[in-house]
Amino acid sequence: MGAGFALYVSERDAGKVLELGRKPNYDFHAVLAGYIEKGEKRVMINPIGIEFAAETLAVR
Repeated sequence: MGAGFALYVSERDAGKVLELGRKPNYDFHAVLAGYIEKGEKRVMINPIGIEFAAETLAVR
């Protein structure tokens, strides 16, 4: 078992990160998994109808 990690980068840098993930000497898989917008702090996983409120995730 291992630990999962997430990188949050600006939309401007997302393409660079995805490109790095495709290089043969790097051992990570990169995906564009979402976006950030102004509003209530929460995480929404729309395809499966799940929403996590900020207080349950210790979001600052």
